[in-house]
Amino acid sequence: MFKRPKQKFYNTWISTAENLLPKYDYFDFANFVNRDKQSTNLYYNNVMKMALQNANGENKLTIANAINKFSVIYFIILNSRGKLGSQFGQEYNEYWGKREQAEHEERIKKRQKTAIETTNDAACASFESIVLNVAAEIQGSKVTNNNEKGKNAATNVDTNDNTNDNTNDNTNDNTNDNTNDNTNDKTNDSNDKEYSSEYEDVSFEAFNEKIIYINTNKKYMNEEILQLAEATDLPTKKPSDAFASLQNKINDCEPSTRLLRKTIKLYIAEIIDTFDPIIHADLNFTEVLCTHFLNMIDSPRNPLLQKQLERNAGFLTTIPILHNLFVSRNDILDMQWVEKNASATGNIKWDGVVFVVENKTVTPMFVELSGGINFNSTDKKEADDEKKLVEQFIKLLKIQKAEDVETPCQYYVRYFDMMLYFESLTYFDDYYVKRTHFTVSCPSTCSKLIDFVAKIPKIFEYRQGILNLIKEIR
Repeated sequence: MFKRPKQKFYNTWISTAENLLPKYDYFDFANFVNRDKQSTNLYYNNVMKMALQNANGENKLTIANAINKFSVIYFIILNSRGKLGSQFGQEYNEYWGKREQAEHEERIKKRQKTAIETTNDAACASFESIVLNVAAEIQGSKVTNNNEKGKNAATNVDTNDNTNDNTNDNTNDNTNDNTNDNTNDKTNDSNDKEYSSEYEDVSFEAFNEKIIYINTNKKYMNEEILQLAEATDLPTKKPSDAFASLQNKINDCEPSTRLLRKTIKLYIAEIIDTFDPIIHADLNFTEVLCTHFLNMIDSPRNPLLQKQLERNAGFLTTIPILHNLFVSRNDILDMQWVEKNASATGNIKWDGVVFVVENKTVTPMFVELSGGINFNSTDKKEADDEKKLVEQFIKLLKIQKAEDVETPCQYYVRYFDMMLYFESLTYFDDYYVKRTHFTVSCPSTCSKLIDFVAKIPKIFEYRQGILNLIKEIR
């Protein structure tokens, strides 16, 4: 997926990076690798993504935050657009400005030193040539016969002139050749040491942890919010014809347990030869849940109208509804209940978690029970539980973003005061979009059961959204 740095190099810096202030500091890494800007950015991106894969618990979130902060800069650089306007962006520009200035000054000093050394070498070579010529003249005068002094002197002058010219020419040529060779060698060395890297096609969007709550009534939305709503809407899923027929019959039925039971049983008997619990999952869900709630309503002491503690209320309402929702796809999704941990959220205990069968680290949906039936159903309880959910999901979405999920999304269902809230939180551009897609009343009477059946198509659209999300994550 991305070019990995050497394991030894990775371990050297990452082993102590958690203790830095700030943790996994980009600028400390830049000083450590001591490479050019392009190479440093590529290495930091890859090292941090490798660390993210190996991290657990809170440290995973810390690394994800560092990646996301850097990714804003990386995205702008890769796409050559936008301004580095954040505080980190300003620090980034200042850091590389100082480094490039220091490197520029160092290069000037090296060039000046090279020029001085070259000039000194040339001057020394010229001086040595003059000394040799003078010595040659003196030596020549000693061995010259008196009779041919004038002739030899003239000859020596010509010879010395030629020798001097040749010596100077050779010296200059050698000096120039040596200078050029040295310069070329230095240039080649520099090119050999230069790190050649390819940018990866990785980009991340900016975020400011702003949360936008979108009302389901699109009539009052402006154009921008309408676009966000459409981008986070549930997928459309057409109900099976078998379910649609039963829904119409139930909708026309009087709110009587006897009539509702008769309507459902007769219809199932009518299509029993073609009924398939997988193909007709919505119909099977309707029969099972209607039978469950009719049994509660028909019981001598309807438990749905009595005071129930949180967990008992869950077994009567939320758990039967959601567990049966996924039973036809339990080869893909594993629904677990009561005090369950998820690897992505550490030691947090959840009332319900949907795990992906092939990869239990992927948890596309969570369930939270806020109070029971006429027990601990306060606004404070609901607000505290919702705060817990959103805080945890923001962490999850940050990690998903750092793991290259294009549009991270988390589905979750809340139970509060006999109502189920089917919701989602999506990490969209530089903010989070929170949606309550619809609510469903847990039926305690026949009239409410008829209303519940009318909401089943929406419930299966919610399920389809989760199934689609799993395909994207894969």
